[in-house]
Amino acid sequence: MRWVTTVVLLVVLAGLGVYIAFNKESLSSEATLNTGREKRVFSAFKPADASKIGVTNAKGAFSFEKSGETGWKMTAPRTGAADLAAIDAILSDLEFLEARRSFDAAEPSFELESPRATVVVESGAAKRTIAIGAADAMQGGVYAKVTEGDGPARVVRIEKRLFEALDKDASQFRDKKLSTLAAWQIEKLTIESPAGGKILAEKEGGNWIFKEPFVARGDSEKIRELQNSILGVQAVEFVNDAPAAADLATYGLDAPRWTVTFEGAPKEIGATDPAKAAGPVETFRFGAEAPNDALYASKQGGGVITVSDAVVSTLKTEFDSLRDHRLFSRPAETLSRIEIAPKDGKKTVLVAEKKKKEGADDDHSFSSPEPEWKLEEPSAAPADRDKVAELARKFKELKADSFAPRGKDLASFGLAEPSLTIAATLETGGETWTLLVGSPTEDGASRYAKTAVEDHVYVVPKDAVAALEPAWYALRDKKLLDFLAADAQAVTVTRDGVTTEYVQKGTDASKEWFKKAAGADTDAKIDRTEMTSFLAKFSTLRADSFAGDDLAKTAELGLPADAPSVVVKYSKEVDEPPKEGETATPVSEKKKVKVEETKTLRVAPAAGADGTYAVVVEGLDLVARVRTDVAAAAATLLEKTGAAPEKKPEPPAPQEPPKDAAPPEEKKPDGAGTTPPAGGDR
Repeated sequence: MRWVTTVVLLVVLAGLGVYIAFNKESLSSEATLNTGREKRVFSAFKPADASKIGVTNAKGAFSFEKSGETGWKMTAPRTGAADLAAIDAILSDLEFLEARRSFDAAEPSFELESPRATVVVESGAAKRTIAIGAADAMQGGVYAKVTEGDGPARVVRIEKRLFEALDKDASQFRDKKLSTLAAWQIEKLTIESPAGGKILAEKEGGNWIFKEPFVARGDSEKIRELQNSILGVQAVEFVNDAPAAADLATYGLDAPRWTVTFEGAPKEIGATDPAKAAGPVETFRFGAEAPNDALYASKQGGGVITVSDAVVSTLKTEFDSLRDHRLFSRPAETLSRIEIAPKDGKKTVLVAEKKKKEGADDDHSFSSPEPEWKLEEPSAAPADRDKVAELARKFKELKADSFAPRGKDLASFGLAEPSLTIAATLETGGETWTLLVGSPTEDGASRYAKTAVEDHVYVVPKDAVAALEPAWYALRDKKLLDFLAADAQAVTVTRDGVTTEYVQKGTDASKEWFKKAAGADTDAKIDRTEMTSFLAKFSTLRADSFAGDDLAKTAELGLPADAPSVVVKYSKEVDEPPKEGETATPVSEKKKVKVEETKTLRVAPAAGADGTYAVVVEGLDLVARVRTDVAAAAATLLEKTGAAPEKKPEPPAPQEPPKDAAPPEEKKPDGAGTTPPAGGDR
């Protein structure tokens, strides 16, 4: 196997020879090579200290000076803002520039006598220069001559990234951004166009308000999007840096299609010095179409450039699309009162009330941050808090799809005599927001509406309006009965024309239920669990929904005139009302008193198509739909307590004789068909 070892050694030796051949320069003597670690070319250089930059390449010579803390401007061959990304690329490369190899002298092949690019950076009195020549044989870097101050020149090999940062033309070194402002700085916006007129908006208290073509609230999000779209426009090509007045017509900029002006906030609020009181102002003009899907444009005081025609869609934005489509601009406000008044129908009034904590007498200690809502009209009752909260949210967030044409009288939109008026009072300040709803649009899909404080007529989806006009009873709390079964004192059940009464007797420790017996001297004691079971279903009865408030139509709503009824008498604890002449009693001093209440229910004996039963509770003036079969529960109570009406026995059905049976023998009169005995009388 020795020959195998020999072959392996020969292969290793050949590989080592190839490596040395390709890395001959890097393996030369220490006299011409610094080895061991990479070194920074300018170890003390900091980009923040740079004040001037000069670049020379095959495309020209360019000079830059620092402007402000972080800005840079081009001073030659033309004046203007410099592209900060291009300048930062140069300075960053210089800061971290490393010599991959150092040489004692430049060879002709390095082409450093006529460099391809040169950069000179001044930092105060210090000056640093790098001249870049040819690429190295491996194309992984370039040869360069480095000078720092009055020190000797050094020849090194560096990465080619710095050359790429320097090898640009004037347009690549220039700032391509049209504007220097940020959206948050802008306080005033003007867009003028011969075709679209003038749009003027100003920021007031953080909100945008249009002043032209008429006063209206602006949509802050839409306006911000428009601003950012224009602020983000960049030059595609620099066409003419110093156009004469006659040249502007060539580019359509003598009478531009659009003129946009942004005005920033004053430098010093309240300053009397015009220089300090005035904020930054930038005006942009957009003219004729340019080749390659571009548009000619210019910034006031600047030259002519081309920009992507994608900005046209932004400039064509219609005024109405920038308006605030919300009818009320502060949806976070809390409401304390809502009035819904249809022109033809019952008025609904809802009032919010925050419950105070037990023992609290101040005006700020509440048991819950969410208010309890109550119905005041058309019938006093507790309201469904979730339903009212949803109604309030939809009212505050009501948005229009569009706006009605201006110049027409309110009668043409049905708003001279609105079909619906909704007034909402704010909890803080007591301000009232009023919504007026008029007639439907021609297509029937929307309704005209306006607020009481604006002249604008909105076009609102009809479904959004319908959601603000629920039947009053849809906002009512669905609790129909609320008492403890132990507090019940008497129950009366009427079914099939028969009335059965039950009463509870005894002390608290030993109460029992009795069925009152008509004409009997004593009442019959019943199983207490049967009554407890019935009352458990009955005492916390809740509606699944409400069918209507027209009690004249109960039969149509599934409740016949002879429907079973249940009457329950019970005691209940309530807050003692203030005595005549007294003010409201503090929460901590309120006392509880017991009162007696009686509730009568008429209940449907059969379920409707949706599986619910119609119920009318006396005093609620409503037909409710419940999931509990109260009639069946009452029937079970009657049956278990022996009070169910007796059913008359039905006669048995006639039986048919078997098919193969002989016909029944005909019954004859006595003596008929018999032979008289012999010797008898004839």
